[in-house]
Amino acid sequence: MSFLKIRSYSWITFSTIFNQVLNVAYVLILIKEITPSDFGIIALFNLFIGSIDIVLLLSFVSFSVHDNNNEHTSNTVFVSLVITLFFSIIILLAYYNINFINPVFNEIKKLLFYFIPILFVIPFKIIPYSKLLIKQNFTSIAKINLISTLTSFLVGILILWQWKNGLVSVWFKNCLLTLVSICLYVYKQKVSYNFNLISIKSIKSIFKYYYNQTLSDSIGYWSRKVDDLLIGNFINTYSLGLYNFAYNFLLIPQILIKGQVGQIALPSLSSAGKDTTKLNSLYLNLVDLLGFISYPLIMVIIVVSDYIPIVLNNPEWIGAVVIIKILAISLIFEITILPDTLFRAIGKPNINLKCTIITKFISISTLCVIIIYTKSIYQTSIGVLATSAINYFIFSYFTKKYGQVSQLKVGKINVQNIVTVIPMYVVFTILSNYLETSIFSFILEISIMFIVWVGILLIFRPNKIKVIKKFFVNSLSK
Repeated sequence: MSFLKIRSYSWITFSTIFNQVLNVAYVLILIKEITPSDFGIIALFNLFIGSIDIVLLLSFVSFSVHDNNNEHTSNTVFVSLVITLFFSIIILLAYYNINFINPVFNEIKKLLFYFIPILFVIPFKIIPYSKLLIKQNFTSIAKINLISTLTSFLVGILILWQWKNGLVSVWFKNCLLTLVSICLYVYKQKVSYNFNLISIKSIKSIFKYYYNQTLSDSIGYWSRKVDDLLIGNFINTYSLGLYNFAYNFLLIPQILIKGQVGQIALPSLSSAGKDTTKLNSLYLNLVDLLGFISYPLIMVIIVVSDYIPIVLNNPEWIGAVVIIKILAISLIFEITILPDTLFRAIGKPNINLKCTIITKFISISTLCVIIIYTKSIYQTSIGVLATSAINYFIFSYFTKKYGQVSQLKVGKINVQNIVTVIPMYVVFTILSNYLETSIFSFILEISIMFIVWVGILLIFRPNKIKVIKKFFVNSLSK
């Protein structure tokens, strides 16, 4: 394993963790200054901002990396600029000619209107970013992400404290994040453009790739975000604010653990080839690793949720506590399942697509019915829990059929890891009955829970740390 490879993985991991910590810190500071209703509006704004990268950036980057042809450089940026112009016109027409029945969407429309100038800068990130990816210069990418996130975080907080306006703070934060990132990419990777070499043939090939990839990415993105859109439209922004805060809170183990482990596990699983015995063993180790790390963190999140109203000093957010606990339970079903990584490793992306379509259909249709007919954020959270459990068994079926993974062993491993953290919850319940709710009692409870968890591991699973270390070393060496 080369030093540069270790360094690259270290920077990527550190960047991801640091960025997520900053995002969580920003959200916690933000919600101390605003109401759940305002946070619901911000959630809808961020929903549309997230789709901008899909429409104007990611597909073109994917094409540039896949094609790796300098002849398409100017044509790629040109097509992106044309599409940017098209969507800017749509925003302009909506701003001046459409008055939504729901006043929240009129507020979103205004924020997007002022974001238009930023859109025309995004296409110039495509080629520098693509070239760094082609060179596998992940260290530079991680540093750029760190600097842009930290800069936008500090400016966003200063604006929030100065103007006491969450919407303005978030708008400036998104603008600065985009601008600083693009400037750093352009500075790091110099690119020259010659728009006199525009080729119709090249544009056709770029647009064909763009159309298919963007459509696929958009379906995936909006299928994950449809609950936010439905809650904001059919219930209210107050409920959306509570739900979105709880959802973002639960992203911590997903991003910090599942995302990172899945990334380094792909080469390890791929090394098994057609050896189903080896693949089975590697996948079971992966499941064990995810459960071992994630379940204690999920338990800590459940405990932390009780202290949210105290930390925020705002009783309006107390409704988020129940939602966090329900979604945390649903995370137990999701955190140890990695069908995407498994099917990519065995060269069966078509099976992954089939599996994804089935599970997304179940999730979206269930949430649509619940949100529209019950208009209850708590019923929606229970719906997420139910669909997570159903999807767990669907994923298990596909991994058993096409990956030859023993689901009996997977279930046994998950049960072992869940049983390991149950004493943590028992200790928390006992302590919470005798201690007053305060920051001191919170620190004390977390500390004692951690000591109990470590003690159980030392007694019943003393070799676990060595297994984890061996897994990471083997994965990074591939």
